[in-house]
Amino acid sequence: MQYRYMIPLLFLLIAVIVSVVTYRFNSERSLENMKKNVFAVEREGIEERVEILRTLITEMGLQETARVFSRLNRQKNLVHAFLSNSEVEVIYSSDPQLLGENIKNILYDEEFAQHAKVTQANDGQVTFLRSKKRLSAFYPLHLQNGEIAVYHEDHDAQRIIAQLSSDEKLQAFMPALFFLVALLVTYLIIYQLIAKKMKHISLTLQRFIKGNGDERIALSGNDEVSSLARDIDGLLDTLQKKDRSLEEQNARLERSLAKIQEYKRALDESNIVSKSDLNGKITYVNDRFCEVSGFTREEVLGKPHSIIRHGDMPKAVFEELWDRLGHKRLWRGIVKNRKKDGGYYWIDSVIMPLLDERGEVEEYIAIRHDVTELIEQRQKLEKAVVTDSLTGLGNRTKLLGDIAKEQTPSMALLNLDNFREINDFYGHDTGDRIIRKFGNYLQDFFAQNSCEVYHLNGDEFALLNRSMAKDDFIKAVQKIIETMKNEALTLNGNALHLHTTASFSFESNKTELFTTADMAMKLAKKDRKDLLVYSQKLVINEQYEKNILWLQKLKSAIDEDRIVAYYQPIIDNATGRIAKYECLMRLIEPDGKVVSPFFFLDIAKRSKLYGRLTRIMVEKAFAAFEKRGVQFSLNLTVEDILDEQIVRFIEEKLQEYDVGERLVFEIVESESIDNYEDAIGFIEKAKSMGCQIAIDDFGTGYSNFDYLMKLKADYVKLDGSLIKNIDRDEQAHVTVEVIHEFAKRMGMKTVAEFVKDDGVYQTVKSLGIDYSQGFYLGEPAPKPME
Repeated sequence: MQYRYMIPLLFLLIAVIVSVVTYRFNSERSLENMKKNVFAVEREGIEERVEILRTLITEMGLQETARVFSRLNRQKNLVHAFLSNSEVEVIYSSDPQLLGENIKNILYDEEFAQHAKVTQANDGQVTFLRSKKRLSAFYPLHLQNGEIAVYHEDHDAQRIIAQLSSDEKLQAFMPALFFLVALLVTYLIIYQLIAKKMKHISLTLQRFIKGNGDERIALSGNDEVSSLARDIDGLLDTLQKKDRSLEEQNARLERSLAKIQEYKRALDESNIVSKSDLNGKITYVNDRFCEVSGFTREEVLGKPHSIIRHGDMPKAVFEELWDRLGHKRLWRGIVKNRKKDGGYYWIDSVIMPLLDERGEVEEYIAIRHDVTELIEQRQKLEKAVVTDSLTGLGNRTKLLGDIAKEQTPSMALLNLDNFREINDFYGHDTGDRIIRKFGNYLQDFFAQNSCEVYHLNGDEFALLNRSMAKDDFIKAVQKIIETMKNEALTLNGNALHLHTTASFSFESNKTELFTTADMAMKLAKKDRKDLLVYSQKLVINEQYEKNILWLQKLKSAIDEDRIVAYYQPIIDNATGRIAKYECLMRLIEPDGKVVSPFFFLDIAKRSKLYGRLTRIMVEKAFAAFEKRGVQFSLNLTVEDILDEQIVRFIEEKLQEYDVGERLVFEIVESESIDNYEDAIGFIEKAKSMGCQIAIDDFGTGYSNFDYLMKLKADYVKLDGSLIKNIDRDEQAHVTVEVIHEFAKRMGMKTVAEFVKDDGVYQTVKSLGIDYSQGFYLGEPAPKPME
């Protein structure tokens, strides 16, 4: 039997039981009440009959009345009594005691005597005698003459009960029937209002649980069940929304997990990944790790990372690494690692601690990128940058770098005085051979001394003295000069005599060593001396006069607005069209002569006029390009970007002129950037205003690749000394090619400066350099081309 039938059957059983009990109780009570009340029902009739009897007795007399009733009933065995019929009799006696005895004798039979009690009638009281079969009533009649008569009625109880039983039973059953009906009605009401709705609620919830998320109870009404149903519907709506939200979250998590798996796959494909425990022992390596290092997993798992440490790496690097990891911080650096076969590889490594839910370090993960090729290219390039392509000697860049490394250096410059004539007469090839031969001679001459030889440019060499005494150094150079005068240099059967001029500087301030030697060289040539040692007395008067002259010119030009901007086009090599302009400072003499800043920039810096020149150029360049939809660049030195007032002025002008998105700041490469943080701060601020950054004159001077990476430039401008002969100088060609490749990998564009002819231009384009600039493509002009 199904569960849903149990409730109505239970209700029916309860109704039947309650009805039977109610019927039995009401039946018993009805019979008892009937016995108690039967004379009460007849009382009014008895009283009427008693009044009639009292009237007859009064009019006819008691005896006559008794005789009449006796004749009627043919019962004369009673002396002092008369009978009406078998049910009614009147008993008379002047003696109450005798009357009582007669009553007892007349009325009591054997059965009745067992159940009835006789109470003497007096004072008009009616006594009722009851048994299961008989019901009797005695009513006293007080006559006028003082006589007492008793009116007696005797009824058959069973007959009366039988007559009334059907009505009484029906009345007894009615409450039970009513209760049964009420119970069934109640059940129907409960079923309709509660059970049916509860069943609907249950089925709806079952369907919802099975996956029908749109299922709702939707009961109307103001009763508690309907209110409960609406609350459940609201809960289902909330659950459905949460379920949908969970489904969406699960979908997002699955997508994220899929992406993470793809990221992991991409990470494993392109990076070297390893993990280690808190003691630094390797717990995981990927395939790329094994491929690059040459170790198998079995050979490294459980081993410390020192298994791949290369001996060239300083101990301090790893001390810093563990210090940062110990403070739960990320460490990043470029490290040289050891291969299984004893070789090496360079990696750009990021190592970070992985924390648990309590924020404690659980393990370490290292993600490394193989940068061996890039480092080797960088080393090759750095070597090329500091090496003269013609002689293989160190160049000007290397000389300046080596001076900075020494404690108390001194130096000499050697110039081949008549080299231009030899070059013009015998040709460039012969001239190049002479330069190489003279360079070899100098190297051989100083092979036993701590003196290094450099080739600076065409006919100029430098000697850096690290430990020779001053007099010995001067004597050695004098010997070279005399040898060149007296001994011919044989080349292709031709005897060539070289005349050499030398200058020396022994200044204690090594940052001025090269400058003072160069000043001494100019004075030696001017005075036609073979050798000259720099001293302030030699140049102070001439330099002073020169500075005074240029200072006056500069102040006058600023006051008279003769500091102007000239604009040189920069060509897009892919299209051959002008892509942008470089803004160049010029001083216009009163006679109209255009003067390059080469002649007055150092004086401006020493006289504190340099800041005014920068402001003039910013103002004029911004005004020129405010309404021109073309990109332009403006030169800034390190002094500019470290000067807070100039930086503030530039910011104000950028807000005044809407040119930020078209402006490129060209920062002149300099060894004086001691605080990269300040320079980077300016660059980040400029980029936030839409500007871009270019590194100017890269490839000579103080070129280094850390400089490029730290400043995060957008453009690299290749110095003209590398570009001007790139079509016939193989070393310059290789150097430019490597710089371009490095910049490309770093996401930077390249610009070739000093493109002087078509041969250079075609070579530059063949190398893939992005832009070109030079007199061949366009000279600086007072206005940009329209």
